Amino acid sequence: MSDQNLPDKIAQKMRRDILLGRLAPGSAIKERDNASEMGVSRTPMREAIRKLADEGLIILRPSRSPIVANPSVKEAADAARLLMVIELYSAELACDNATDEEIAHVTSIQERMSQQYDDLDAIDRFEIDMEFHRAIALASHNGALAKTNRPCIAQRGLGENAQRIP
Repeated sequence: MSDQNLPDKIAQKMRRDILLGRLAPGSAIKERDNASEMGVSRTPMREAIRKLADEGLIILRPSRSPIVANPSVKEAADAARLLMVIELYSAELACDNATDEEIAHVTSIQERMSQQYDDLDAIDRFEIDMEFHRAIALASHNGALAKTNRPCIAQRGLGENAQRIP
């Protein structure tokens, strides 16, 4: 992997593996082993793991390896309800505050999704959907809302068991 945004690239690969069920819920994430397998040092691996923990995909445990999250049905339902409220509020604020450029950006993401939908796998569709909702949150011009929105969006892919994205 190149050094440009390495923790983000590592997080993206691990996110895909989690959402596809390749990293099973409850399984330990061995920092050293994963770093070695990806050909990276432990520092960017550690940062990637922290990013995924912020998104709710990984659980950090003191003095133990982090594990892949395995939310209960109630936890997933609670996160979905919160996400609906956050997204509705983001959209309302974006309608009031978005610039022409931001509206064009949101529109271009939606058009890309529409044009490519049949050719994308479930994870690629999911990632474009996340990009779409992030763009709306940013267009709200509410920094706290945009920051809160990011980890909630990642939880969209969480299900009760291993198969995260159909």
